Amino acid sequence: MSEGVAIVILCKPLKLAKCRLAPILDPQERAAFAAAMLSDVLDAACGARTARRIAVRSADAGVGRIALAKGAEWQFEEATQGLNAAASAASASACQSGERSLMLLSADLPFATGADIDRLAELGTYAGARAHDGGTNALLLDPARPFQFLYGPNSFSAHAAGLAAQGESLRCLVSGGLAEDVDTPPAVARLLNKRVGAATHAFLGELPHLREQVA
Repeated sequence: MSEGVAIVILCKPLKLAKCRLAPILDPQERAAFAAAMLSDVLDAACGARTARRIAVRSADAGVGRIALAKGAEWQFEEATQGLNAAASAASASACQSGERSLMLLSADLPFATGADIDRLAELGTYAGARAHDGGTNALLLDPARPFQFLYGPNSFSAHAAGLAAQGESLRCLVSGGLAEDVDTPPAVARLLNKRVGAATHAFLGELPHLREQVA
């Protein structure tokens, strides 16, 4: 079997993305923002030396076009699934393909770099990146081994506790671009003062009013 990590980015339909940003972005802007961040996560994955296979899992054809344009695979969902169902399906598919190292990534990580992904991959199974709000932005696992996905509030602690009950531990990548997802206006405010991926940077440049709205 080839060495390296199979990466799957979990992405909901663009029209359903980033609803918590409604106070500062209209529906079309939210969809464009989600697409930009997905593009940057794909660029990060493509720049990771540990990445052997890259895919995006989504029911949205627009998401699929972005993935294919970046040279990634599109894992089409028949219907929109929650994160836990999507992650379980991605893991089952990876297992059927003979993968032994699977990394699941959120689609809204505009600070992510290939180096961040490599650092997580080097931690080995099981490892992950904890979001600032306690969520799980990335998971590294062996799809051939049982794993209960528990995405939701404080999911990183829930994943760690679930593994602990099995006598396993969840190593945490404590710094880097995988820790910051963007779901709220304060998170958008942080984007304006930091270096982000090219697509996200271009999107923000088209909306100069944002700085005033999140101030």
